[in-house]
Amino acid sequence: FRTSHMRGGCFTAVPREAVVSRQGQGKQWYQRRVHGSSGINAEYMGVWFKSFIWLELAVQLPYYVMALYAFVYKRDWIRTPTLIYSVSLLTIMWAIFAEQLYGEFASPDPVTMAAVYGPWTLMPLLLLFRALQDPMFPPSTAKARH
Repeated sequence: FRTSHMRGGCFTAVPREAVVSRQGQGKQWYQRRVHGSSGINAEYMGVWFKSFIWLELAVQLPYYVMALYAFVYKRDWIRTPTLIYSVSLLTIMWAIFAEQLYGEFASPDPVTMAAVYGPWTLMPLLLLFRALQDPMFPPSTAKARH
């Protein structure tokens, strides 16, 4: 066992085979716990699920880039994109939770499913409440130390 391997211009102390093996084990755990023996994935979810993936690429991915800048520099123009992002993601999550709980490929472990998908519901809710505040970024009350 060598302590370092060259991978794509980077050195790593972990052999690629070990990483791929762990990734495979994680995916298998997720498939079993959340999707059960059906082994459901995007190709079985139908057009509705694939359309949500495209919506994520078209709406959410550009939002992340804009939001990173706007939240770091406290720019109020991010309010409208945040409202669009939040409502879009909450709508998507409503459909995904319904499918995972009651659909043809319902999850055998709803608690784990909720834990896995929960952050995609909690985060847009928090952002939605933040965007509904006026102002979105309250002025800082802390005095600068000199």
